Amino acid sequence: MPRLEKKYGEDGGNRIIDFFSTWHHNYQRAAFIDTGSDNAATFEKEAKEMAREHNWKYERIQGNLSLMTKLVTQKHSDSEILFVPPGHFTIYSPFKNGLDSAPSIGSGIPENSGTRHILYGDETGGENKLFIRYGLGIDAGGTYTDAVVYDFQDKKIICKNKALTTKWDFSEGIDNALSGLAAKLDYVPSLSIIELVSVSTTLATNSIVEGEGQKTGLIIMNGNGMVPKGLISHSPRYNIKGYINISGKEIEPVDEDEIRTVVRQMTKRDGVTAFAVSGFAGSINPAHELAVKKIVEEETGMTACCGHELSDLLNFAVRAQTAVLNARIIPRMIKFFRELGEVLDKRGIKAPLMVVKGDGTLMSDSMASKRPVETTLSGPAASVAGAKMLTGLGDAMVVDIGGTTTDIADICDDTVEVCESGANVGGFKTHVKALDMRTSGLGGDSLIRWKPAEGGFVTGPRRVAPLSWAGEMFKNSINIPLSYMAQHSMLHLEQVIYVAMSKNSSFADKNSSFENKNSSFDNNNSSFDNNKSQCEKNIFPFEPTEDEKRIHDLLLVRPHTPEELAANLKCLSTIFLPIKRLEESGLVQRCGLTPTDLLHVRGDFTIWNPEPARRMIDIMSICTKKEPSDIIENLMADIHNNLALELLKKQLFKDIPEDDFQKSPVAQHLLRKIVQPEKKYEKKADAKLGAGRFKNEQQTSMSGLNTKERYRLGATFSCPVIGIGAPVQHFLPKAGKLLNAEVVIPPDADVANAIGAITSHIMIKQKVIIRPDSVGNFVVEGVAGNQSFSEISDAESWCLNYLGQSVRTQAAKAGTSRQTVNMEINDRVVDTGNGLSLFLERSITASLTGSPDLAIAGLN
Repeated sequence: MPRLEKKYGEDGGNRIIDFFSTWHHNYQRAAFIDTGSDNAATFEKEAKEMAREHNWKYERIQGNLSLMTKLVTQKHSDSEILFVPPGHFTIYSPFKNGLDSAPSIGSGIPENSGTRHILYGDETGGENKLFIRYGLGIDAGGTYTDAVVYDFQDKKIICKNKALTTKWDFSEGIDNALSGLAAKLDYVPSLSIIELVSVSTTLATNSIVEGEGQKTGLIIMNGNGMVPKGLISHSPRYNIKGYINISGKEIEPVDEDEIRTVVRQMTKRDGVTAFAVSGFAGSINPAHELAVKKIVEEETGMTACCGHELSDLLNFAVRAQTAVLNARIIPRMIKFFRELGEVLDKRGIKAPLMVVKGDGTLMSDSMASKRPVETTLSGPAASVAGAKMLTGLGDAMVVDIGGTTTDIADICDDTVEVCESGANVGGFKTHVKALDMRTSGLGGDSLIRWKPAEGGFVTGPRRVAPLSWAGEMFKNSINIPLSYMAQHSMLHLEQVIYVAMSKNSSFADKNSSFENKNSSFDNNNSSFDNNKSQCEKNIFPFEPTEDEKRIHDLLLVRPHTPEELAANLKCLSTIFLPIKRLEESGLVQRCGLTPTDLLHVRGDFTIWNPEPARRMIDIMSICTKKEPSDIIENLMADIHNNLALELLKKQLFKDIPEDDFQKSPVAQHLLRKIVQPEKKYEKKADAKLGAGRFKNEQQTSMSGLNTKERYRLGATFSCPVIGIGAPVQHFLPKAGKLLNAEVVIPPDADVANAIGAITSHIMIKQKVIIRPDSVGNFVVEGVAGNQSFSEISDAESWCLNYLGQSVRTQAAKAGTSRQTVNMEINDRVVDTGNGLSLFLERSITASLTGSPDLAIAGLN
């Protein structure tokens, strides 16, 4: 104390003493841990005196030296001991949520760590050079089914056709599209000359969204017995013994007897017809998943899908969900291929069938039957592939405007951008690698309604048939429901009309909402006609209720508004109308004002009768007290603005999360300001301002505001925007102008999806990771078993050989004989504060791209 007083003064010395004495107040107990020491009595006496001096409690604890023994003898890490081998340093590991160790560069790791590329196999590729001349591309989209015959030799489309997609049976829509296609063949004798068929379809997506498919039992192994939140709702589900940790090491083996018991229970008691299997670290070491799958197939003969077969990503719950969805929809995909095969046989087409995956590449129909979940979002993927093929552009944004939605994706460095973490499908997070795409409910057949509560006119997301089509099909009878609307306040109406789909209302004679004027597209072989077979036979695809029969009978007489139907059935409100099943089965179609109708009324595009659409706009004009011409032009401007806004968001959300944007009113305002078209001002002399001085009067907007524009913001796109889809030429150019973007609309843009389907290639990818373990070795993650090597060079050599053989095998099953495998090797190295570089992992990604030559030769 005297030294402290001399140096810091009395007050300063006292504060220092107080500070270093605070520990007295922070402890409440003194304990003696008896580990068997010879001087135990002496140490225990000191502990008791300490407790008495500080008024603490005293406790005697019986201990042992087992932890000390492990500390000096153990050669690997566990929950109690972190083993740091020579040349390793401690780091924080998010995988362990705690400390781990990693080697530094120089500890057996090459100094030139980074990215390397290696070719595995002969550079010529070993691919069979089988030449084919004619291919058939099919895209069964959300609204229309497109078909094209493609000449590979001359690289051109011979003929193309569209038909309405029949979601209850996709093969019907495809048959209708082929029927029109056959009629347009020129120098090709018949469809029998087709040597390859490739199809993209929304079947898998629809099945997942609508909850269809077989009952699937889920077997999980996650060690702690807890069920992840995302899987709680799935039933039936069993959590069995077996645990492999995040390092790929088996902690608890599976119990074969338990597996057999669980499988029998799920088949007999729960009635499952397929299984999904997922383990906590299945993507790192799938040994347990494969063991369970083998037993399931031995016991039941049923399909068993493993999480690791569909994903090499972490997140056990999402892998399990992906496996469940895959197993569930397998029968629907098998049925689709069987029915499609019958359609092709009827047309004399004896060609192999390929299917577009969600990332835009191809796989054989046999592989798609086992992995149907990988075909989700295949339609948009095919459209981007088609856009790339039609334009040859390697850096561009692709905008696909269909009848129901607008899909936007990017091509960068000649590669389509893919969402590696997996796509969301029908509210389910999956590990399906699909295009990184932005989708909005804006299409040529989007419903336009007047909704003052939402700020005025609203376009989409619901799809309806255009009123101009309804006027063509139903002639004067469409005027009856329109008269009903004119007599009632539109604020209280749904602003749609229901029609019955029959032979006389088949969308026949005029196939698509839009026609590419630069193409040979013919509107005379068509589309909604594929519904007529059901109605002519008066066959419901379900057991209808009396009210459903009544609705259908009323609509067979004439079109009705929902309000008229509700009155006939004495429903209190239209929300109680039992019409959903009638719509889903295609027996009833909802009609309303759409962007297609606006084009008809403007005279930009007329294949149907524009009068019903014009009358609907007149009705809206009375309700809104605005001129019909103003309504049309402002609605068109809103469509252009909203489309430009979606293009801008696609680029913006690469840099910031969309959730952050939604939380910022300022950001939302600025973004809308960018796509706001330049206001037109009229200069008028103002006597109050004096001679020669003028004021600007802004034209009144749809909202009724008349505010002056004080400033403008702008954006300029550095890459071109490719437009595809039937209506794209009517909407994209003006949207692109708002963003100073070069817009490219290639010939045959209306069938780009089908072109993409037939011109795509097979691509197989697989990845493994080499990580240092806790004893100084290097373990391989992503393969069955616990592969461990003392040298990283040996681990790399083993991985290259394993990946090369594995990818080639998968490629052959997918339908290509290509042998050359591209290996990309990446090292993850971090620099520490003391200047050391620590090695964390080495990833090796193998990829193989080839044409479907084995499928063509019938050898896969």
